[in-house]
Amino acid sequence: MAIDLNVLSLRIYLSVVETGSLSKTARSLFISQPSVSSHIRNLERSLDVRLLERGPQGADVTEAGRLFAHRARELMQTLSGINDEMAAVKGSMDRRLSVAGTTTLGSHLLPRVIGDFLGREREAQTELLVGNSEQVLEWIIEGQTGLGLTFGDVDVEEIDVTPLLSERLRIVVSPDHPLAGRQIEPQELAKSRFLVREHGSSTREGQERALAAWGIADAPRCTIWTAEAAKEGVWAGLGITLISEHVVGRELHNGSLAEVHVFPRPEPREVYLLSAKGFVHSRLELEFRRHLKVLDGWPS
Repeated sequence: MAIDLNVLSLRIYLSVVETGSLSKTARSLFISQPSVSSHIRNLERSLDVRLLERGPQGADVTEAGRLFAHRARELMQTLSGINDEMAAVKGSMDRRLSVAGTTTLGSHLLPRVIGDFLGREREAQTELLVGNSEQVLEWIIEGQTGLGLTFGDVDVEEIDVTPLLSERLRIVVSPDHPLAGRQIEPQELAKSRFLVREHGSSTREGQERALAAWGIADAPRCTIWTAEAAKEGVWAGLGITLISEHVVGRELHNGSLAEVHVFPRPEPREVYLLSAKGFVHSRLELEFRRHLKVLDGWPS
């Protein structure tokens, strides 16, 4: 059976699988919806299977469609590897460094780690992607980036996982808060309003574990979607928060936020380095991976 595949059709199909919508794919790729439909029909005709079930709520992936999506991702990664290998032959790939990180790690820790690694003078083509844990994992699997940092171990056959250092959550309040700088028992926080991250955030998971360990899982909550918004909420007196030490280190140092010392302290969170098996890394990425593995502490 002759199968007619092209890169654009594969990219369009994988986008539809990800978004669940032909119209969203059309908008994201800046093409018309009829063009998206045409590419999908051509794939189905060539494969002689139905990949999607269209309905008023969007496009549902069939069993054959899920299998094909898995193979399509493998094909796209292979093609990306070919491009990278050809670029390496020309020498242009050696200066590339592509890294992804979860929101906290990508926004606050990775810029310092990459800056510490590269220094001020080193020439590099650097890309830093920031998303939630699922996005980081997808970017690694699909070959969009070579390395990723997340909290929590990942059990995926295609991914190499390396534990790095750990980090802690700290309870922070505004400097004029009655608990600022104090050492207290957990029950003294029971009536405080906690600013917690959205569900699905690795920080939210750490917050929930800490509150449960302290016996105050029912403390009042206010859901905040970013670390920066949580800090703003603390400054504004909206509540207190458990937040990564990397997010508030500067504020604790200059006194614009204050820490509350509660024992037992929240359990440290392990940071893991992810890399797709078989991914062709640039020389700079290989150096950066070695740099991460030998760190004896996070840069301040």
